[in-house]
Amino acid sequence: HYENSYEQFKQILLRDKSLIDARIGLADNALALGQVKQAYEIFLDLPRQELTANDRARVEAGLVLSEVASNQANDPKGRLESILSKHTTDARIWNALGKWFDQNGEWMQAIDMYVGALKYTDQSAKTINNIGISLLKQGRYEESLEKFNQAIQLKADIPIYHSNRRLTLLLLGRYSQAFINLKDRQSADLFNDAGYIKMIEGDKVTAKTFFNQAITLSPVYHQSAVENLSLLEKG
Repeated sequence: HYENSYEQFKQILLRDKSLIDARIGLADNALALGQVKQAYEIFLDLPRQELTANDRARVEAGLVLSEVASNQANDPKGRLESILSKHTTDARIWNALGKWFDQNGEWMQAIDMYVGALKYTDQSAKTINNIGISLLKQGRYEESLEKFNQAIQLKADIPIYHSNRRLTLLLLGRYSQAFINLKDRQSADLFNDAGYIKMIEGDKVTAKTFFNQAITLSPVYHQSAVENLSLLEKG
């Protein structure tokens, strides 16, 4: 969806670079695709005096989200809370705040933000996936699996939702389900990711097993798994 829209806006702007709606649309889609530097530059270059009040709000929110996503904001929580107070119906800001709280281990506040996002979005699959990740970080695997299943039911064409589901299944010990239709390199990456989570949780025995599985399965040198294993052994 975002890829198609992004390309469409690019084609429109090839014919006329001055179209404000197309420029904002391109920036919004770049942000959604993770191209945060490009999104920031487009938002910053828009002529504020020519924007409607609604467009100005979109650009203001886009700039803050781009800054936070690219780690340019000095006070990401403060910036997000400030912009949310002005644009309370923008689910992207609620989600961004939820991620910030997750990164800082403030689980209840994160869930509050995701619940807020669900009130103002038609992209509930993304928010539900974020809730799943939050639960996964807390070691609440059964609950996180339920959320990833819900996200897939709502939006089955998003690969990351399936990857998150596989990772959770592996952490639950459901190997036969986790590795269905995966190639060796994909399985190796999955073991490495699961090992990293177990290392963070302090389960060194399981982490070491997973890292060794990644190294064994990988058809080429798996640098990340080797480095993680070395880090684990030093610890």
